Amino acid sequence: VVYPEDEGDTFEIRHHMLEILPTFHGLAHDDPNMHVTEFLMGCKNILVREFSAESIKLRLFPYTLKDKAKTWLFTLPSGSITSWAQLSEKFLSKFYPASKTLDIRTKILSFVQKPNEEFHEAWERFSDLFRKCPHADINGDTRMQIFYRGLNPTTKSYVNASSGGSFSDKNAQQAFQLFEKMAI
Repeated sequence: VVYPEDEGDTFEIRHHMLEILPTFHGLAHDDPNMHVTEFLMGCKNILVREFSAESIKLRLFPYTLKDKAKTWLFTLPSGSITSWAQLSEKFLSKFYPASKTLDIRTKILSFVQKPNEEFHEAWERFSDLFRKCPHADINGDTRMQIFYRGLNPTTKSYVNASSGGSFSDKNAQQAFQLFEKMAI
């Protein structure tokens, strides 16, 4: 990692900074998108005079990596990372490979409400797939149609009744609001 040159000479990492940052081990069940989100949230609470937000992220991110993830960082060519965008892109490429994206995208596209699964449980499970893979590249209208199509006939009737007649009259934003309201 190459740090910006036009900033202060001493960057002191204090214990309290590391306490508010998440850790990532690089295990199969670790969620790299959530790690980046939590890391950025933590960085918003860290200010160091004479250092930009970009520099703070570049300097602190390596301290959030443990085990397999830290080993990965050390194997990158020296000087190959010069921006937060590069670091986060390489990190997500490594720990959220295309095969994992394809797997979750397939789960989204083939979504079906499980037997005895309540509406709110189905909606939560469906929404969780998008939280795990925000880059699934499925627009809102398609997303809502996939969810509706995967519901059982009884639940579809419930959705239509709750929408005031026909779900098909709703746009993506209205459908999303309806589903959120029904899931409460």
